[in-house]
Amino acid sequence: MKHSGSFRAFTYLWLFGLGVTVPLLVFSGVLLFRSANAQRSQIETRMFQAVDGLVNDLDRDLDRDLTILRTLATSSALADADWPTFYTQAKAGLQGRAYLVVTDANGRQLVNTATPYGQQPPMTGDPDTVARIVQTKLPQVSNLFMSLALKKPVFNVDIPILKDGEVRYVLALALLPDDLRMLLASHQPGSGWATTIWDAKGVVLAHSQDDGRSVGGPVPDAMRTHTQRTLIRTTRPDGTDVMHATGVSQVSGWGIGVNIPYASFVEQERHSLLLWASAAVFALTIALALGVFFALQITTPLSEATKAAAAFGRGEPFSLTGARLKEAEAFLTTLGEARETRERLTDEVRQSRDWLKTILASIGEGVIATNQKGRITFLNGVAQELTSWREEEAIGRPLEEVFVICDEAGAAVENPVVRALREGRVIGPANHTTLTAKGGREIPIDETAASILDADGNVTGAVLVFRDVTQKKEADDLLNRNMGDLRRANDDLSQFVFAASHDLQEPLRMITSYSQLLQKRYGGQLDSEAESFISFITDGTKRMRQLLEDLLAYTQLSGREESHESVDLNEAFEAAVENCRVAIHESCANVITDLLPCVPGHKPHFIQLFQNLISNALKYRSERTPQIHVSAEMNDGVWRVAVKDNGIGIKSEYQEQIFGVFKRLHGRTIPGNGIGLAICKRVVERYGGTIGVESQPDAGATFYFTLSAGSKDGDD
Repeated sequence: MKHSGSFRAFTYLWLFGLGVTVPLLVFSGVLLFRSANAQRSQIETRMFQAVDGLVNDLDRDLDRDLTILRTLATSSALADADWPTFYTQAKAGLQGRAYLVVTDANGRQLVNTATPYGQQPPMTGDPDTVARIVQTKLPQVSNLFMSLALKKPVFNVDIPILKDGEVRYVLALALLPDDLRMLLASHQPGSGWATTIWDAKGVVLAHSQDDGRSVGGPVPDAMRTHTQRTLIRTTRPDGTDVMHATGVSQVSGWGIGVNIPYASFVEQERHSLLLWASAAVFALTIALALGVFFALQITTPLSEATKAAAAFGRGEPFSLTGARLKEAEAFLTTLGEARETRERLTDEVRQSRDWLKTILASIGEGVIATNQKGRITFLNGVAQELTSWREEEAIGRPLEEVFVICDEAGAAVENPVVRALREGRVIGPANHTTLTAKGGREIPIDETAASILDADGNVTGAVLVFRDVTQKKEADDLLNRNMGDLRRANDDLSQFVFAASHDLQEPLRMITSYSQLLQKRYGGQLDSEAESFISFITDGTKRMRQLLEDLLAYTQLSGREESHESVDLNEAFEAAVENCRVAIHESCANVITDLLPCVPGHKPHFIQLFQNLISNALKYRSERTPQIHVSAEMNDGVWRVAVKDNGIGIKSEYQEQIFGVFKRLHGRTIPGNGIGLAICKRVVERYGGTIGVESQPDAGATFYFTLSAGSKDGDD
């Protein structure tokens, strides 16, 4: 098929180009002259674009900081002057990016998140900005000043908090110049370019070519402007001759400058002219390759190739002859290979279709395929059995005639294939669908439909897969009935425990009363052994009464709690400490807590939880003075609360069983009924959490439990 006299198209085009060289050279000279002037304007435009980009991004960042301050200003803690809460809110909200300062109108600092709460400097390090805000009652961006808290140069974004038309507080977001240096780094136009930001006093806030050493120094007067953007030729502090463009931030009034060495400015212009000249020469060389005389040598074989390609597209036969143009010859060769590939792929598609049909016919679930109009193109054996339709009867029919479904109440439902064709996606199984086969037989099924898409994403049909779930439905019904037997048994057990605990209280009270009466009336007439017997009876009835009360409390803590009430765990902790006040005083214990969160639930449950854990720590104390510390941390949307003590500890083999009912490790040597930790476990599990302990003998124990953080309002 190759032709011995064929040549590359480049040869013909190069011969043609010889006839048009001179006019193109004249034209390229004019373009070079215009390019020299345009290049300088382009560099100036780039410099102003860099200045404008920096100004816009700086103003955007400052506007964002003002938005953060206005958001924090809506806090009810600020309005109520609840500084500990507002300190915590601001600390969490800023996440270490900056720090927040609240001052009154005289500059006295009330909150400073850069220091631990209550340890802020007495006065602000930026009294000038506070004075301007008091005078103007408008937001301000400060100049650079030395932070009294950080001992570093910072700048503030400030807003006033007004009350009755007067400034009550000034809310300031303090930022480090490092943020500005990162902004400059993101706007580095090219090598040798330098960018600078300075405040309204001409003091450098950030410079792109150093690591902060120039911060706080002055900007040369020739580089400053306060009213408009401009471009000048001037000198850097190091003596470098530069082109310098400046602009002004509308939010802060700060100046922004971009400059490049003047030598680079000229060099770039010279380089651009050289590059343009090279490109012009290259373009002329390409132009020389064009030839009208040899155009026919190109168009004729390409025309033949086009005819062959058109025949290939229509599926018609075509001849492959040699061409004098190598590119056309290569195209025809490729076209012949494509014809062979298409024939091979057609056979493979046919075989794959037959293989897929065999697979679908052999699987254990019903399969029905349709075209894009919802008419049936295929049914496998299981689908024929379940619908009672033969494939030859169903082919070409609308799917709704063969696959008739309704809901559990007998009402017609939308066919899932219709939705799959309409929405172009997978339609999952519906609940309680019933298939009505031909002849009226009803079968409970699960069904899934999916659209079939071509290479361009167009829907060409759908496939439906369904199965008989009669046995599964019968098993689910039986399981549901058994669960309702089980629920009644649990209710009966709870009622029995409640009744038993109340009914046993009366004989216990009678035993206690008569024991006390016997001791009172015959106290001086009984010997020591009888006195001991009476004491044993009284103590036993007290323990029995406490045991019944704990058992009743344990049985009442069952199931999951569904509640939207927000509970402050700090208040629950304080109430629990008050309930344990006597034991804490007798043991000289030190019971402290970190700031605890708010969680959804019922407050009495959490009082009971803290009370049992604190009492447990006091009972199992060592010879050391008891130290009990409560803390909380957030982990993947869940609060993990820890109660740590320095008591006698727990061996690892007992750390699971202590949460069972009546599980005690020390007999009666330590008072208790063995229900306290079981109640704690019930409370935590009632709210979907877990409880456990980490401990070593003689090294104290840390009981921890998890609680859902609930809604956003509860995450303090």
